[in-house]
Amino acid sequence: MKSSRFLPAFATLGLFIALPAVHGQSTLANWTFTDVADGTKTGIAATSSVAGIELSTLSERLSASGTANTAGVVSSLIGPTVPVSLAGSSATFDGKAFEITMTTTRTMTDILPSAADDYSLSFSVTPGAGSTLQLTGLSIDFGYDTSLTTATGNYVRPNFQLYYSLDGITFTPIGGYQQPGIVGGTQFNATAGHYIKDDISISFDPTTGFSTGGLTVDGGEAISFRIAIAENSNSGSASRRVLLDDIKLLGTVTTSAIPEPSTYAAIVGALALGAVIARRRRQR
Repeated sequence: MKSSRFLPAFATLGLFIALPAVHGQSTLANWTFTDVADGTKTGIAATSSVAGIELSTLSERLSASGTANTAGVVSSLIGPTVPVSLAGSSATFDGKAFEITMTTTRTMTDILPSAADDYSLSFSVTPGAGSTLQLTGLSIDFGYDTSLTTATGNYVRPNFQLYYSLDGITFTPIGGYQQPGIVGGTQFNATAGHYIKDDISISFDPTTGFSTGGLTVDGGEAISFRIAIAENSNSGSASRRVLLDDIKLLGTVTTSAIPEPSTYAAIVGALALGAVIARRRRQR
């Protein structure tokens, strides 16, 4: 069994072979606005993100029919009390959030979802060379903030719809639109205050048009997202605001290390040496 003598030599080549490294973090990127100045609306860097991806900043995108957002990142709310009637409010204000004034969002009827060209918060992510993204979902704390007492029956129904695009031009909705202002049939009605629903999640799975395991994005391929915001016919006041916080892009990133040129040279040298030793053994 002379050939067995060569196994250790060739086995050392495994030291030069890069195995894929899977980063198991469930949160690929997270925006909490903690260190962002009040009034900021564009160019917001993620609070945290994982290695192996190129991440754009988070920026607002105005709709054609909207006017300028006069809020942006805030460190205090205009309606500081949670209405008793909305007991479903499951999150507390932690000192920072992103708000959109209702003069900005498109007026809509109660049943229409947001559209990709509505006011939106937008960002993109690109896996680096040799990396693959497996996107599984997006999570947001979403709510409403107002200093006004609306007339009875004049319900407020803010909603958002998530869209994605692989070419930056055509945007496709993911799942249905989210309207967390409705809690057990009760809308935000006739009371000043704020309401925050935490961890509203949209899964990238067969129920939203993807294969089991989520949405796969290969290295160098950018994917863009828009969190489009709309509200019902109560739009038109800077004293009514939609609130977003703790935006999380969920999934995993797999990175395959690319050997340096010196590593390739070592591999070639090892193979050449192995070939010489094998030839000499045969000659004996």
